[in-house]
Amino acid sequence: LVIVNEDTEVTNFGEHLLRRVIDEHFYDLLTRPRFLAGKHVPGIGLNQVYEQNSVPQLADVKEAMRAVAAEKA
Repeated sequence: LVIVNEDTEVTNFGEHLLRRVIDEHFYDLLTRPRFLAGKHVPGIGLNQVYEQNSVPQLADVKEAMRAVAAEKA
């Protein structure tokens, strides 16, 4: 399981999803869940450069998915 959310860890709905999955499906998981969130930085507005460097990008998601696939169950 990989949960991706552009919000920071402080205000992230993805953390609630992760907690719920662990609470309700802990023994069903074969590997540990991964959680990708935006970096904990001040608001970036609509600046594309800052956004690309502070929120999870495609390469980050691919890396997390590969890590899950490579982890021994």
